[in-house]
Amino acid sequence: MSREELGAAPADVPAQHVPDAPRTWSIPLRPFPAPADPPTEAPPTDDRTDDDRTDDDRTDDAVAAAAQEPDDDTAEAVAPDQAPTSAPPTAPTAPTAPTAPTAPRPAPARTDRTLTTALRRLRLRPLPAAGLLVVATAALATGWLGSDWWASTSDDAATHGRAATAVVTDAFSSLGRGGRTTVELTVRLTNRGPVPLTLAGAEEAYVAGEVLAVDTRLHLDPGGDAVTAVRTTVNCGSPKPLVVPDLLLRRPDRSAVAVPLDGGGRALARACESELSGPPILELVSAVPDGDRLRIEVRSPSGRTTLVEGMWAGSIRLTGRPTPATVDSQNRTIWVDRPSRCPAEWVDGGLPRTIDLDLDVGAPATVSLDTGFALPRWLRAGACASTPTVAGATPTPTGPTGPTPDPGATP
Repeated sequence: MSREELGAAPADVPAQHVPDAPRTWSIPLRPFPAPADPPTEAPPTDDRTDDDRTDDDRTDDAVAAAAQEPDDDTAEAVAPDQAPTSAPPTAPTAPTAPTAPTAPRPAPARTDRTLTTALRRLRLRPLPAAGLLVVATAALATGWLGSDWWASTSDDAATHGRAATAVVTDAFSSLGRGGRTTVELTVRLTNRGPVPLTLAGAEEAYVAGEVLAVDTRLHLDPGGDAVTAVRTTVNCGSPKPLVVPDLLLRRPDRSAVAVPLDGGGRALARACESELSGPPILELVSAVPDGDRLRIEVRSPSGRTTLVEGMWAGSIRLTGRPTPATVDSQNRTIWVDRPSRCPAEWVDGGLPRTIDLDLDVGAPATVSLDTGFALPRWLRAGACASTPTVAGATPTPTGPTGPTPDPGATP
């Protein structure tokens, strides 16, 4: 075959230079593996037998089975070849991407199931709810009707003063065992409350006094009163408050009422001042005139904190400062003001030698301090210049030339 037949270029036509085709390289790529689906937890299985299952469990199973069945009203799918010819052809739908498998709904917690079961039972069975409502209404009615009785017998601070009173009418002290002073108290008890009371004993308290015995057979009707004996003992050298513990009166419902003993502190103070045992409540260190004032120094030998609230000379109240004054184991100075006039009591009966102090030792009390001749001399330097210096002495009448003779005297 010739060159022309093969379609080759004539010999006289110079051959053109054909550039080399570009070279290409292909690198094989390995596809990444598709992510694995997360592991799904198998739903918990119920291993209980039919006898162990309750009505609520069977009800839950029936509701779950009904949710999985198709609805009767749902139309069945129509095959493409059964479509009516008169209907226009529908465009083909794009294939939908496969949906990821959904994890099964976890089983409800035990507490949620218990609450759901309780609410379902309460909704389906209203009788228990009605019973609870009746019980609550009855309880409220009982509390409302009994509020007046409870208020009348309540054990509060405002009722203590009205429920009962205890007043010391007499006291007798003697030296008891162990160097302690025994005080026999005569007490009048009065029931001011609406319920009967029975004497049960005394409270335990951090005080210097102690109740040894009471008559537990004493019974007080509402509005009644009775006199009883209360045996007590006191430690005069103790720094504790100088009071008697409260008496306990018991109601019919076994609740107790604490009744303070009015006058018990004064009785114990008199017993300690009788010098049967122990130191006195207050000790006079000195009494010295200081110009128009009398300076007295006192202290508490037992270390008991004592409050001086007032000073008296007989029935005449004295002024001074500081009042009130707090006294303990250290010396405490009190300045007493001189009276501006001499009372008739001192003129007729003589100048006093003692100063009475109103104290608070945990309970009201009164003690007397003997100043000797310091108080009469100080008073005589003022308005009571012509008054005898010894209490109880009567002034001697004087005439122009000497003492007036007694008309009834024998010459």
